[in-house]
Amino acid sequence: MKPLLIILLVSCLYVSLHAQGDPAACAPSPEVTQDLKRLDVGRGRPVESSLAVRRRILEELVKKYPDDLFVHRQLAVNYFSSTRQMELVEQYRKLERAHPGSVQYEYLYARALDGVDTQQALTIFAQVNAAAPDFPWAYLDLAYIHSDGKFANHERGRKEIDRFFSICANSMNRDAWYLVERYDNTEMAARYGHKLREQLLSDMDPEHVHYWKMVWEMDFKAVPTVEHARVRKQIAADVAMLEKGSPRDAERLSVLESGYRQSEDSAGEKRIQEELLKVYPESLAADDIRGERWRKEHPQPGPDASDAQKQAFNREWARNTEELLKKRPNNSWLLLSHFMALRELPETTRDQLTEAASQLLEAIRTDPIWQGWPPVKFQIAEAFNQKKIHPDQVPRLVAEGLQEEAEHKYTSDHWPDDGDRNEKILLKTQAADLLVGAAKGLGKPEIASKAVADLDQLDAKKTEQVAEIWAVKGKFAELEGRKLDALLMYEAAIKARPADFQAGKSDEVAESAARLWKELGGSAAGRELWSKKIKTTSVAQETGWTSPGRTLPAWELSDLSGHVWKMKSLEGKTVLISVWASWCGPCQMELPEFQKLYDQMKERPDVQVLSFNIDDEVGKLEPFVKEKGYTFPVLLARDYVFDSLEPGVPRTLIVDQAGVWNGSSWDSAGKT
Repeated sequence: MKPLLIILLVSCLYVSLHAQGDPAACAPSPEVTQDLKRLDVGRGRPVESSLAVRRRILEELVKKYPDDLFVHRQLAVNYFSSTRQMELVEQYRKLERAHPGSVQYEYLYARALDGVDTQQALTIFAQVNAAAPDFPWAYLDLAYIHSDGKFANHERGRKEIDRFFSICANSMNRDAWYLVERYDNTEMAARYGHKLREQLLSDMDPEHVHYWKMVWEMDFKAVPTVEHARVRKQIAADVAMLEKGSPRDAERLSVLESGYRQSEDSAGEKRIQEELLKVYPESLAADDIRGERWRKEHPQPGPDASDAQKQAFNREWARNTEELLKKRPNNSWLLLSHFMALRELPETTRDQLTEAASQLLEAIRTDPIWQGWPPVKFQIAEAFNQKKIHPDQVPRLVAEGLQEEAEHKYTSDHWPDDGDRNEKILLKTQAADLLVGAAKGLGKPEIASKAVADLDQLDAKKTEQVAEIWAVKGKFAELEGRKLDALLMYEAAIKARPADFQAGKSDEVAESAARLWKELGGSAAGRELWSKKIKTTSVAQETGWTSPGRTLPAWELSDLSGHVWKMKSLEGKTVLISVWASWCGPCQMELPEFQKLYDQMKERPDVQVLSFNIDDEVGKLEPFVKEKGYTFPVLLARDYVFDSLEPGVPRTLIVDQAGVWNGSSWDSAGKT
């Protein structure tokens, strides 16, 4: 790979780091700073974000600045796959050995090791700090390592951030302030929010205008919710000042929009939105505005909606993406969205879906790092199977999807192996299912035989995984004409399902099992008896929710009205907690149902329903809740969830009367 070969040609790399606060140690030179801006190919601009583009730029920058630390720091960030990271580890290992005593090479080697052998990286970072205590960047990497996962130590991480800023007091480094935002508790938010505000007021650099959003986030976090009205007044004053600044580009307008929203000035917010749409219609901020408005006008149907309602939504979705594509015909995200809408419409023709798939495939070929989950090529293959078209193309799409996923996959030793194993099981099961569908369309079972056989090698532990594997094997057995085998496999799939499984309006596996039972001569009475046997002999069930069976860490949290809730005061009640964020799409779909659950349960003396919100931008939360009309308690729990729980959303926690935390789920009828 060219950039890595170029690195090997670097003959000398040294930065003087002896004086505390040395500008050369804390920020790149003005010339390098200007060139590094070329890596910003997505923020506030119409250019599609692409790691491939960044790599080409970095190749040029390494040639131009072979000795520059800040160019080299970008390499690990922009080679985001495990395969390429291993290449970086090897290259920096050689460079470190070729330059004994170089703090910079030692640091870069440790940085490359992070995620591959993080324990070794920690050791080397400690050596760097001992040898050059005024070298700031190792402290920042340590703060990142200690932020979550196996190496989480939030107290240590906050100290490392403080050490970095004690050396680089005026740093405006994005990574540094991202970590401040990630770690900030009330004390840290107050301290660093004040610091950042003072820096922004003193330099008034238009390149730093986006940091005002972070200032406002920390202003809200630094005070009790009863003081949020005062914070909103301060934000209104900040916005008035920023209105007078220049340039009035998309970045500044996006900040102004956020400020008006957080100060609850809806007229100002709408005025800025209209300006963004008129002056910068291709900006990411304009995209967000159009998307938010469209979703308000066309709310996604819930699980209980009729087929007619769902199809009406899909038609509007397809029309909207078609219009947007007239202006941005090569936008991969829009092309995928349009394809997904078309595949759901019964009237979509073979030619329409084929053309949409062709355009999407061409777009992702020109941006090879662009990813989706499931892999985009899996989604195309699934649509072809669903519409019974192009079965001959499905094996190639599956093979390419698996290969690209392996090439671009990033794994980190920060996290347990369970996530990687579960992802592999899901990927292999989906691949086998797609190939069975293609084999059925072509009448060639051999196409799927190896993929189905390989399912036996998967270490599936979750019941939903086991159920999916049996279902795929049942489809394949039926394809080969082994009806009795297929029946037993379908029944095994039904038996393995989690306790909270919901099939929806149709259950393909159960319907296939019932059909085969009848074809093999079974009676309706016998089928009913067998179904009862399946239910009563079901294995111990496991849901998709975390079920730690341990006492929930004690909490004391404020809601949006300023009322302080204490876990201890809820002893003796069953507590249902939804963990959510306003930016989370699945959360937004679930919250109306959670509101119904709250309405049903709020008068029960033995149950308390409440929610933990983890939004960073607390100032936008109250307007969001008011707009949606939610009345369930919203507790500001970002720091608690971040420090004491796993931070994934959406999640539902159930804490029993003894204070023991168990996982569960609930349906729209309010059943638990």
